[in-house]
Amino acid sequence: MAIGVFLFATAESFGMLPLSQVVLALGACAGFAGASYLGGVWFGMAKFGVMFGLVQLVAALSVMSWRELMLGFGCFGVLLFGASLLFLCNPVEPDTTGLTAGKFVGDVTGSIMEVVKNPQVMLIAVRRLS
Repeated sequence: MAIGVFLFATAESFGMLPLSQVVLALGACAGFAGASYLGGVWFGMAKFGVMFGLVQLVAALSVMSWRELMLGFGCFGVLLFGASLLFLCNPVEPDTTGLTAGKFVGDVTGSIMEVVKNPQVMLIAVRRLS
């Protein structure tokens, strides 16, 4: 995600904007899952919500230009990544016995289909799009 932030902040052409958005989106997908895991395991759900609220507060109170803000977040992301490599470890080793790529994809696809079959979820999604 930090790479996408740097691409976005330093974009000088229209072609760089979609590229940066793709890199940002891919990083956000992985980053959100990682943040959810860390927030749930290490901090609990109540603190997890407060952490995200503080991030929004800092972004809202910033007096920097959008380019400076994006570069700052990118630098912070790189520092955070380095710190996580040095200091973080899993409190509980994940159970990966019997996990294969095919089973993983099948489980994820099954979970997505379960959500899609829920009419309330589909109604909420359609409402949000309109």
